[in-house]
Amino acid sequence: MTEEVRPRTLSLDVKDRMMVLEVLPQQSNLVDQLLSKDIREKVELSQSEMQEIGFKAEGTQLMWDDAKVVFIEVTFSEAEMNLISRMFKLASDESRVTRFMLDTILKFQKIIGV
Repeated sequence: MTEEVRPRTLSLDVKDRMMVLEVLPQQSNLVDQLLSKDIREKVELSQSEMQEIGFKAEGTQLMWDDAKVVFIEVTFSEAEMNLISRMFKLASDESRVTRFMLDTILKFQKIIGV
């Protein structure tokens, strides 16, 4: 996606936050890594939040109590939104989109046109 995206505030639940973390690049240029760091700081779960929602890992699956999950408002800068948009597009282009990711991608697509 080449068009610029304004800063936006989105209401994200635990699954959305996990999906944003999932698509961030493991390796990239310095600027994208710095943006990824900032995004991670905004969406990562705190230890107290993990405890409150019963967050745990069983094997390769992450689990939590949906009834205890609250949405948080996260404001992403224009550069952060562009990175997230590019990473969701890359996941789609590489056929790496899973059913678990779909709702989050559609949420971002509705807001920013991923």
